[in-house]
Amino acid sequence: IKPKNDKLRIGWHGSHTHNGDFDHHLVKAIRELKKKYDFEFHTFGFCPQFFKDIAIHTEWADFDNFIQTLIGINLDIGIVVATDNHFNKCKSNLKFIEYSLAKVASVAHSVYPYATTIEDGVDGFLVKKEKTDWKSYLEELIVNEELRRTMVEKANKKVTEQFTFEGNGDLVLAQYNLLFERLGF
Repeated sequence: IKPKNDKLRIGWHGSHTHNGDFDHHLVKAIRELKKKYDFEFHTFGFCPQFFKDIAIHTEWADFDNFIQTLIGINLDIGIVVATDNHFNKCKSNLKFIEYSLAKVASVAHSVYPYATTIEDGVDGFLVKKEKTDWKSYLEELIVNEELRRTMVEKANKKVTEQFTFEGNGDLVLAQYNLLFERLGF
C-alpha cells in the first residue's frame, strides 16, 4: 500500500547519460510549477546541474536495494526523459515499468520504447510537443489526484500483467523449452 505524502512528490531517476535528454521546456515547466504549487522535486542517481538548487537528491542504491530505494522515495509523478536518438532507441521501457510497479504516474517523452508501451492519457502521458506538453501534463497530474490514481492503477495492472515473471512466466518458460527442444536438449 502506497503511503500518502505530506506534499506531492515529482521526480526523475537515472544516470548522467540522460543529461542531454532534458530539454529547457521541461526544466522551465518544473521551475514554474514549483513556484505555483507546493511540491517536492526529487532526483535519484544523478542530479542534473540545472536541478541542484531545487532537488531533494538520493544517491544511487546498489542493485539489491534499488527498487526498495525508489519505492521509499515515494514519488507521485515520475518523469521519463529520452531524446529521439539511436542510443535511446536501444533502451527498454524500464523506467515506465519501475514507476508503474512503484505506483508512480509517468510523464514520458513520446519516443521508442515509451511511445509503444504507454497508452497516452490512459496509463501515462506522452510528451509530443515539449514546449507545452511537459507543463500541461505535469500540472494536470498535480491538480487532479483522481486522474493520477486512475493512471497509476491502469499502469500497475498493465505492467503486472505484461512485464513481470508472475504475469508472463509461463510464456518465458515456453520460449526456453522451445529453444532447448530445437537445440536437442
